[in-house]
Amino acid sequence: RLSQLRAQDRPGATARVERLYAERARVAPGSEHDIHFSHALFDELHDLGEHEAAWAALERGMRAKRATLRYDVADDLRLVDAIRRRCDAGFVARGGHVADGDAPAPVFIVGLFRSGSTVLERMLGGHPAIAEGGESMGFAAALRLAADHRGRGLVDEALLARLDAVDWHALGRDFMAANAWRAHGRALWTEKLPTNALLLGCIARALPQARFIHTVRAPMDVCFSNLRMLYGGFAPWSYDQRELAAWHQAHAALMAHWHALLGPRLIDVHHDRLLREPEATMRRVLGHLDLGFDAAVLRPERSGGAVATASAAQVRAGLRAPRPPDWRPYRDHLGPLAAGLGVEPS
Repeated sequence: RLSQLRAQDRPGATARVERLYAERARVAPGSEHDIHFSHALFDELHDLGEHEAAWAALERGMRAKRATLRYDVADDLRLVDAIRRRCDAGFVARGGHVADGDAPAPVFIVGLFRSGSTVLERMLGGHPAIAEGGESMGFAAALRLAADHRGRGLVDEALLARLDAVDWHALGRDFMAANAWRAHGRALWTEKLPTNALLLGCIARALPQARFIHTVRAPMDVCFSNLRMLYGGFAPWSYDQRELAAWHQAHAALMAHWHALLGPRLIDVHHDRLLREPEATMRRVLGHLDLGFDAAVLRPERSGGAVATASAAQVRAGLRAPRPPDWRPYRDHLGPLAAGLGVEPS
């Protein structure tokens, strides 16, 4: 989306806004074109400080996109509850595949979209012992094959019902055989698919040597960052404030469950703290991975590698101290989101 890479010049921005309004007027209301133009208008108007017009554009785009989706957030909430019941302490404690001492180990980075996982992975990739693996469906694919089931989404209740039939040692072995090349000869590689949060219990059981990092951002910050994004259909909860809040709370409850089960194998990394105290935070993260500190991790803007997520522009800009939250000018419109999160939008 070019609106995310736009130059910050007011005359040019004003001209782009006028063109976007004109182009949107030519397309059918509620169409995919209308949705894209509306989200692009929000980006431009937000940067110009025209917040009421920006909100009107975003709300129009969100409403139109939500109308195209067949989605009920209650289904996702039931699934998260089912995962927590199925993947309990006894389930995770059973054995999996223990790789030999020379094999690389995966580091699974999970979290809500827009929670800082891309920046963290980019920083970790500066360490000589860590390769950036990006977002992979590698474990989900191996699990589906082991369970002989392909259902809706990353995991569904039918897959959970088949977990007793899985050979967990073979699953871990096969995942490593198919994916360890992504370490490129280094000791560790990152697996940064955010929705692997749903599978942490299965991953922990199959891969006892795996380590886990959960990226965390303040609830209103991360939710508004999702609300303003146009993902398509793979984040259907992101176009309605109440649904987004419900998904955030379900994710938080699931991660609390994994913390209780995985103990020191899982740590939280708070995005604001990473930006404010990068060296101290990265020393803690590298210690979690049994690695010494290397100053190269403090330069995520370095050349080499690729970033294919919505955070590409931010990563290229390097580390910057947190700014005032983008949602604050819209707080009068964000009552449903704040109420669902149980916070005061001040």
